[in-house]
Amino acid sequence: MFEKSRLHFFCKHLALSVLVSGFILGWVFFVWYPAPLAKALGAVNILWMVIIVDIILGPLLGFLVYKKGKKTLKIDLAVIIFFQCLAMAYGVYSLEKTRPVWVVYTGNNFDLVRKNEIIDDKGGAVAAQFKKVSWFKPQFVAAEYSRDDEKKYSEMFKEMNQGYSRAQMPAFYKTLDTAESEMVRKSKDLNDLNGLNDKDKIKDALKNNMKADAWLPLKTYNIDMVVLINRKEKQIVNIVDLRPE
Repeated sequence: MFEKSRLHFFCKHLALSVLVSGFILGWVFFVWYPAPLAKALGAVNILWMVIIVDIILGPLLGFLVYKKGKKTLKIDLAVIIFFQCLAMAYGVYSLEKTRPVWVVYTGNNFDLVRKNEIIDDKGGAVAAQFKKVSWFKPQFVAAEYSRDDEKKYSEMFKEMNQGYSRAQMPAFYKTLDTAESEMVRKSKDLNDLNGLNDKDKIKDALKNNMKADAWLPLKTYNIDMVVLINRKEKQIVNIVDLRPE
């Protein structure tokens, strides 16, 4: 039979671990990586690490070492909790640094830009609203070259020479409404998704996004997805887990 004190400690440790981890996972899934972006960026693996270490291994190890009256009990438990917190902090840090912060329209598609992919171009003037990233959901913007031909060619050459996409450079950012007409013009019919995706999956995606009547590809680090659009209202409807190609 297990000591009641050991079981009592295990239950408290587990409950606290679930509470803290649940809050963190909720924030990650619903704020930093709203569905389906966690899948698009491969963040699920890190989330599983948080769950395994902080909800399973931490309380289990505490249960195994706990023994009332044990001289080194406080040290043993402190070490377990320390590494449990360390693993959680590392997971949160990794997820924060690689979280999606901008969904950038670049002409024919959207690019999903992570925080660690932003290029700080000291030579370019950045509008005030694009200097800092939001602590919440990723924001939609457009990235446009200068309308002056000479400047435009210079920007294009610099982009190719440095190997960066303008989607990564806030100096190119404009509000999405500046590109609404082009976005609608270049959007694709919903029927174009049929040859690329399972019909039931398309049906489920559209059932929850009834206003959608067109789409554009979303390029991501891991899995490309689809941005649904309403042409009439020139609005973004949602990002869905469908393949653009």
